[in-house]
Amino acid sequence: MSEISEEDLQCPVCYDIFTDPVLLLCSHSLCRACYQQLCSTRGFHECPICRKRFTGCHPPNNLALRNVCESFLQKRNVLCDEHREKLRLFCLDDKHPVCLVCRDSEKHRNHTFRPVDEVAPLLKEELKTALKHLQEKLESFKEIKQSFDDAAQHIKVRNIQ
Repeated sequence: MSEISEEDLQCPVCYDIFTDPVLLLCSHSLCRACYQQLCSTRGFHECPICRKRFTGCHPPNNLALRNVCESFLQKRNVLCDEHREKLRLFCLDDKHPVCLVCRDSEKHRNHTFRPVDEVAPLLKEELKTALKHLQEKLESFKEIKQSFDDAAQHIKVRNIQ
């Protein structure tokens, strides 16, 4: 069986992984929020993929798709292990991503948070800087090792003579 890709799990409206997906009569799926937004802005119910119109404003949940999406997100570590909610925030005190439920918990009382999307580029830059520093140290150690190897070789040659 082939691996499911992220594209297979994207809502055709918001292009994000499905959140609370609903199943339309035409068998296509949308995030519930996207479906409700389409219905409120258009005034009628139409599938954004096949354009089929239908009545009824309460399509059933697509539980199978929701389970697949949750499993996919957990494998990517974007869901909180404890609450199965999306990790949207980064706790600056604990240096760890958290969900909205975790933020409001006693464990994170009086902590400072930032959106993950805001913190990720900064942390990435910090990692790049740290990596560059480590690569420079590694290069320096390689030069020192080469110097010791040359000295050891020179000592061996002198002892043979």
